[in-house]
Amino acid sequence: MRPEIPTMAIPQSKELTFFHVSIRGLSSKDAEMTSRLSFAGLPLLVFINETLLDESMRSPTLAGYKVIERRDRRGAYG
Repeated sequence: MRPEIPTMAIPQSKELTFFHVSIRGLSSKDAEMTSRLSFAGLPLLVFINETLLDESMRSPTLAGYKVIERRDRRGAYG
């Protein structure tokens, strides 16, 4: 028997909108990200590449969004 997968409330819009940004130092740019997302019309999906994120750091938070996947860099930066 398969476990039940919880569902998220998805807006009734027929558009799939997404936003991608490669940012360095997300933790110091909360206001900038909030502004960018607002200007982009609060997209349904947000993809963030963060060069400085590693296992020692907490997951970034953005109001209204949930972290689905996180892959930390292993080894040296560059």
